[in-house]
Amino acid sequence: MKRRNAKIDKIVGPKFKEIRKEANVSLKELAQKVGVVSTSTLSRWERGEEGLPVEIFEKLLTSMNISYNEIITSEVDIKQVIAKIEFAYQENDINELKKLSLCLLDKYQQSRDEFSKVEYLLKSAMAMNYYLDLSGKDLSDIKYKVTLAKQFNNIRHWFKKEIILFANVQLLLDEDSVYKLSRSLASEMYDKKLVSVLVGNTLINAVFALLKEKQPDKARVILNATCQLNFSQNDLLTKVRIKFMKALLNYIDTGKEYPIRQFLDSLEDGHLKESWIFAFLQIKNIYNHGNN
Repeated sequence: MKRRNAKIDKIVGPKFKEIRKEANVSLKELAQKVGVVSTSTLSRWERGEEGLPVEIFEKLLTSMNISYNEIITSEVDIKQVIAKIEFAYQENDINELKKLSLCLLDKYQQSRDEFSKVEYLLKSAMAMNYYLDLSGKDLSDIKYKVTLAKQFNNIRHWFKKEIILFANVQLLLDEDSVYKLSRSLASEMYDKKLVSVLVGNTLINAVFALLKEKQPDKARVILNATCQLNFSQNDLLTKVRIKFMKALLNYIDTGKEYPIRQFLDSLEDGHLKESWIFAFLQIKNIYNHGNN
């Protein structure tokens, strides 16, 4: 139940302003759409001078067709958090990943206002996603996962920040959510003349997440949808990642190890080869094909 007269913190205002200006929507136009707030009130909130009633904030989100995720964390902030997490991951520093995860999880649990609650939910999810991938240990519980899924299941449009967030929490989402969200993302990108590396990376991550959940049929659907998108001819990494996913699916279907070993041996990038050998061994252990 919402508290009466509850307000969205004034620090959210400047972040909302960035989104509004990016969408080329004027304050006057927005105030007219919402209908229950003056231009001057919105202006003061966007300048960070005062809070805004929750009811009006929710009307703003609906009017702009955006989600709370798009407001609460800036793209720069997200990338800074991911940089710390990825560094620990690449160094195979399980202890540091666990430390980061527990620290962010504690901030989530201790947060009292909705803004901070969602911010640390997403940040802790990214850290725990990488920790789970590296250690095989899940620090979240069912209640946490349900709350996380709700943040993504209301997406109406795929903004860049939401794509980044989805790419980095997929192991903590249930298979149906990963499948549904991936199809939604691929569908929105289908008519684009040029699809970004970020989108390709996100969809291929989803394919791998579904494979780890022993859902090869759903993974194949997402991979096929990804192959239909218009990636740059220079986006060689996406192309080779697609080949790797196809090789994994072939291994799952046939149990034959030689073709994927041959593919991995052909990789010239040492870091990529090491990372994908680790990924293959994860799949091999999950599907328990043994040596063939």
